[in-house]
Amino acid sequence: MLSDDLIVAQFKIICKAISSSNLINYDQVEKLLAGSLLAKKAASKILTLDKDLYSTQDIAYLQTLKGEGLVKQFQEVVIMVLNVTNIFRKN
Repeated sequence: MLSDDLIVAQFKIICKAISSSNLINYDQVEKLLAGSLLAKKAASKILTLDKDLYSTQDIAYLQTLKGEGLVKQFQEVVIMVLNVTNIFRKN
């Protein structure tokens, strides 16, 4: 999943397999969030998938992403949006 070479169709198949097989691993999601923008997008998609059973560690990790927690993982996107917003405000 850390490869930037995945195409959208491959990613959808992988997400479906992860979800249907109950293979969601938040340690791996954390690694994706530390990667490239594409890896972060993959992590955000995986975070929307449901698990049959959540451990105490799962819940604790998900709690860290509440509010601004997940936004902080996408700082390059936030900065880009702010820059574009500033460009349009100047006109």
